[in-house]
Formats: sequence, structure tokens, C-alpha cells
Amino acid sequence: MHYYGISVLVITLLPALATVSHAQRGLLPPEEFDHPYDGRIVIQMARDQAEVRELCKGMVFHGPALGCARGRRDFKICYIAKVSDDEIRAAGYDPEHFMRHEIGHCNGWPPSHVGARSIEEAAK
Repeated sequence: MHYYGISVLVITLLPALATVSHAQRGLLPPEEFDHPYDGRIVIQMARDQAEVRELCKGMVFHGPALGCARGRRDFKICYIAKVSDDEIRAAGYDPEHFMRHEIGHCNGWPPSHVGARSIEEAAK
């Protein structure tokens, strides 16, 4: 089975005093990838970050492993593995913004995160 648009959301732990807006800097994809996915999305909930790493084999994590997206454009399906919304919040992220990030990868945004936008930039 071949996967296209393989990506990982790798988030570095922030100091305890960091704000959510600081944590979400550069979280959202560029406009061309920030739209609903035209296909089926399958979400697999991981028990914890260890399971995310297992589900996202081949990915390199430099911090907490909150999730990843693997798309099959030929079948219009995207698989997202992710931890709970509570764990996403505990890392300083909004679960809705997290999903926009992953769906951006489903839409073809490369793993390099080129063109990533902050929440503030996206709101303009």
C-alpha cells in the first residue's frame, strides 16, 4: 500500500508560562490547503503518544507526538491518527486548529510545513 502526503504534527513542549496563541504560531496550513477535505476522513484515536508513534511509523518526532495524517488521494481517503483533545489542549493547542493542520496534510500540504500560518495570520 502506498501513502501520499504523509505528515506528522510534531510539537515541541513549551515553557509553562507560554500562551495558547504562542503555542499555535505556525500551526495552520497555507490557504490553498486550509479547506475541507474532498473525500473520506478516518480518524484513529490513539491511547497516548506512544501509540501515535506506533501508528505513524517512519516519522521522526522531535517532541510530543500528537498526531499524523496519511492520505490516499487515489481513493480520496485520509487517515488521521491522534491523541485525545484533552492531551492536545494539555500541549497548548486548540483541537479545532490541530484538525485544520492535519486536514491540511490530507489536502496535500507537505510535511515540511512550508507556508505555515499562525492563528493570527489566518484570522486576517
